[in-house]
Amino acid sequence: KQWYQRRVRGLAINRKLVGVLSGDMSHDGFLRHSQHSSAENCDHVLLLDDNFYLRGMRKEIYHIAQKLRCVFGQIVFPVSNSLAVANNKLRGNSSVTEKTINKMSGEIEMPSEAWEKHFCYMKEVSEFTVDTVHIRSKTVLDFINVLRNAEPETDPMIELEIKEKERLKTLHDRVQQADIAMRKLVSEKIKYDRSSGLKLPYKHYADSKDKVLEQLRLEKIAYSCSDEVLIEMFEKFMT
Repeated sequence: KQWYQRRVRGLAINRKLVGVLSGDMSHDGFLRHSQHSSAENCDHVLLLDDNFYLRGMRKEIYHIAQKLRCVFGQIVFPVSNSLAVANNKLRGNSSVTEKTINKMSGEIEMPSEAWEKHFCYMKEVSEFTVDTVHIRSKTVLDFINVLRNAEPETDPMIELEIKEKERLKTLHDRVQQADIAMRKLVSEKIKYDRSSGLKLPYKHYADSKDKVLEQLRLEKIAYSCSDEVLIEMFEKFMT
């Protein structure tokens, strides 16, 4: 239960941090309380986890990247069972059983799905020296630079929602534009009728205008059509 709660909290913090860096959320002092003051100038998040051996665990992070339109990448640090067991013994009360390590090693799912296209596989090293640390650090930085130039992840449903909002806004703007054009036309016709001594039911003009706009709202006529097309339809409604 404690492990699960820590994982949920870690995901929540990661979601908040990525949201702040992507500009999707206000930091509300979040970055000011970060361990490193340079976090405010950072454009990426490195999430270190020694337990992401199942693809489903990693996909939770991918979904965060999708929703916030960020690039998602994975860096794999392979570790032999013998080294994992040796390091586990140094963890004291936080250690796990050797059986657990062997189980995880046997069930690990390496990046292979389409959404895992950005990944960097590090070579295993048995001993860390200044040179190996330098090489691995450069590899990580090079990979991050590759991600900076990659296309952000997208959520198909969110993309559809964005497109639909844009379409509705375009339609709304076109209806408003058409309404202005129709009002001008009605005004000109009324002035002409009055100057000619005609006494026509002016409400008929307004009704015809509203019918044209309704056809536009219902998209029975393309909102990309010209004002001339709308005027022709207006004249038909008048007859």
